[in-house]
Order: sequence, then C-alpha cells, then structure tokens
Amino acid sequence: MVVVRPGGLALEVKNLGFSYPHGPPVLVDISFSVAQGETVVVLGPNGAGKSTLCLCLLGIFPARGEVIVFGQQLSRKTARQIRSRLGLVFQDPNDQLFLPQVKDELAFGPLNQGWPREEIDLKIKEILTRLNLQGYEDKLISRLSVGEKKKVALAAVLILEPEIIILDEPTAGLDYQSRKNFIHHLNSLPLTKIIATHDLELAWELGEKIIILNEGRLVASGSREKILLNKSLLQAHGMNVPLLARLKD
Repeated sequence: MVVVRPGGLALEVKNLGFSYPHGPPVLVDISFSVAQGETVVVLGPNGAGKSTLCLCLLGIFPARGEVIVFGQQLSRKTARQIRSRLGLVFQDPNDQLFLPQVKDELAFGPLNQGWPREEIDLKIKEILTRLNLQGYEDKLISRLSVGEKKKVALAAVLILEPEIIILDEPTAGLDYQSRKNFIHHLNSLPLTKIIATHDLELAWELGEKIIILNEGRLVASGSREKILLNKSLLQAHGMNVPLLARLKD
C-alpha cells in the first residue's frame, strides 16, 4: 500500500458545478482542498449532492470548474492517470462487486493492469488478512453479509494501492458490530480519505475536516470541533450534534 505522508495538497476543488441534462444544478460553485493524509467528511441531507460530488472527483461525471489531484488537473486526457491514484467505494457494494468469488473480484483490477499472477495472489492474502477476512478467497460474494461485502469492496479498491480513497456512505446498512469494525479498518488506513456520509458519529470519530453540503452548495467547512459542536449550524441543515461529541466531556 502507498503510504501518503502529511504535507502538501492531495486534492483541490475549485468552483465545481454539475447539472444532469435538462435538469437544475446539482452542485453549485463548490471549492475546498484536502491535505495529504487528511480525512475529510462530507455531510448533508438527502439530495445535497454528496454522491454526485464523489463521482465528479473521479471525472465520471463531467463537471464544470477544476479538480486538481496532486497538482495535476483532471481532464479527459488525464482522467485515466488520475483515477489510478484514487479509489472509490460505492454506498451499495452490490453496485461494485460483479464477479462470483472474492478472489476473482480482488484480482480483476490488478489483472487489467498487467500484474503477475503470483504477485496478485500474495496481495489478495495480504489485503484480506488486513481486513480480518482470512480464508475468504473462495467464498461466493452472493453468500456474504452486507458488512462482509463492504469489506470486500474496500479490499478491491485497496489492492490497487490508491493514494486517495473516496467512500460513499460506508456505514449504511451495517449493524452495530459491523459498523464498529468497518470504522476501525478505515481509521487504520494511512491514506488521504474523503467520506460522504449521513453518519454524524462516524464524522466525529474519523473526520479532521468537515464539509456540509445542502442543495448542492457548500454551506460550511472547518475543523471537526468547529462544525460538529455548532448545534445551530447543524440543525439549520437537518442534523444535530453527534452523541459522541456531547459525551466528550
């Protein structure tokens, strides 16, 4: 895995905008930056534009404005190279996982990149061990729980050694123990992370910088304490102070 040391900018977003064909704006004039090694959490109600933002950051949706990744501007010409440095974990693992067995899913990306099979097999074992999925190589993905599928989806991204990982609602659909385990794994990753979520407790546990989107606009940005302890700000956008934050004292 590539370990990204803090220092410098990993990603800059400048005046980002996006609209679906013949539809109203979904994102309007979004600007923010992410430092190398930083964990940024994007909060907001349903329809705020969080998932759309994730897709725009990878150039999957052709947004207006600028997305700059490690100093390189995202464009049609640079998209493939930039995407090799980013990884996206979808909200629903069933939208991401499409091969029958775990080992096939994890090998798909590296095989497409021309990795030697022996190296791929070693990497699969390493990634599965890191996520406490030892012995899952031959398991059928269709038989896995939601939590297990989420970890396999994460593993399928991590095996390609991204420098920035983007996660869309990573704890959605997880029970208490699965959620706790997944957050532990996320927290242990020495990567730049961008997490779009409704989960305020997750935001408090992992977030270093918090961004709030509402109706496609960036309405607040700042440190974890500045944003998540601001009750009036959160309530104005359909949220409340996380329980863990209220109990911190």
